[in-house]
Amino acid sequence: MAEKKINNGRTISHSPFDRTEHVLEKLLANKEHFICNGSIDVLASNLIQALTQCGIKINLWEGLATSGKITDAITNNRGVTSVFAHSLITVNPEAVEAAMPGLFVGTFRAHKENSAIASSTAAARMNYDRPEEVTLVTTGNILEKGSDVHVSIMTKKRLRNDSANMPTVLTIGIDDFDSEIQRNPKWIEGATLNSLKKQFVTHKALLFLLKELGYPSDFPFQPRHTQKHFLDYRNDLMKQIIKKLKAKKYKLASAESATGGRLVDALTDIEGGADVIGRSNVLYNEDVKREAGVPEDTLTQAAVYSEFAAYELARTVIGLDPKKPETQVQIGFTGLLENKDNRNKDTIKQSKGSIYFAVLAKDKRAHAKSIRIPVRNRLEMKEMSTIIVYRYLLKILSEKN
Repeated sequence: MAEKKINNGRTISHSPFDRTEHVLEKLLANKEHFICNGSIDVLASNLIQALTQCGIKINLWEGLATSGKITDAITNNRGVTSVFAHSLITVNPEAVEAAMPGLFVGTFRAHKENSAIASSTAAARMNYDRPEEVTLVTTGNILEKGSDVHVSIMTKKRLRNDSANMPTVLTIGIDDFDSEIQRNPKWIEGATLNSLKKQFVTHKALLFLLKELGYPSDFPFQPRHTQKHFLDYRNDLMKQIIKKLKAKKYKLASAESATGGRLVDALTDIEGGADVIGRSNVLYNEDVKREAGVPEDTLTQAAVYSEFAAYELARTVIGLDPKKPETQVQIGFTGLLENKDNRNKDTIKQSKGSIYFAVLAKDKRAHAKSIRIPVRNRLEMKEMSTIIVYRYLLKILSEKN
């Protein structure tokens, strides 16, 4: 394996473009779609159209209730780059404290981090701090019976005559989902229980936001369905990652671009996943990557899709003090999925399906890798990317120092 120097003199282990991982060749041999879209994907597409027509952008802060599922749904659609730029995902109190320490101490502890007050305060704070016109926040614990989930929306300008200048809050009883799944037991055949709950909340949140924007919808809930062979493989891999991180007492943070929240979403689809995740971000254009601390020379058009870009993305979630990282594993991901980037001669050179990721793990050499994956629909390409990244992470964590 070759090494490359980066700007600060540190080296990263480098792998050139490989053929698709053998496991994916096997899983995709029949060429059939292995994931079918659900209602959240339809509603997310409708949301992008609504935001585009309104001429506004959205900012997300997702807690355990959805833990990346809303971001994942929104970023599965064309046109997303014009209406979405940033998402913060915090699935436990430690991650919230790392992201917004003043907010956590002042509000989240006083009123409990899963309360409606915490949700609305976070929406107001994030809306104030970010340039986007609309902020959506989710809080709540989907794992506890009898618990409530809260979805808060805050806007910088009045979108309707009856809209308020304060956050608008929707409360969802997670027990409502239990009655839904009792009526539809086959749902569990195509998704984990955690994933179904997150999709249920995401569905309600997207309906709520569309209504707030003046585009009400009455679309029924229908979960995504994943073929059993792929679902079983992915779930087993996520369980191995969770077990390995817990054994080492490590937490993982990520800065995602092309995968759009799927790295966090996939782990929290599995019980115990939230316990091993720190603060994570989805940074969807060069402006928000620059704000997060990605160096300017990595954002040039020639370098925006590269191992170095993935490395610098991973570095953004280390924390304020590199000598005392908030998490012990950091992942950065960028690349092109099913669409070409025709902005200039450098981006045009990039092939569809070219993905780049970096893994920084405690006491391990920094790794960066580039792979080409089969060009399919966006959701399936994100799933393939997630599998590849976590297979590689498992290999790194299993190596002896």
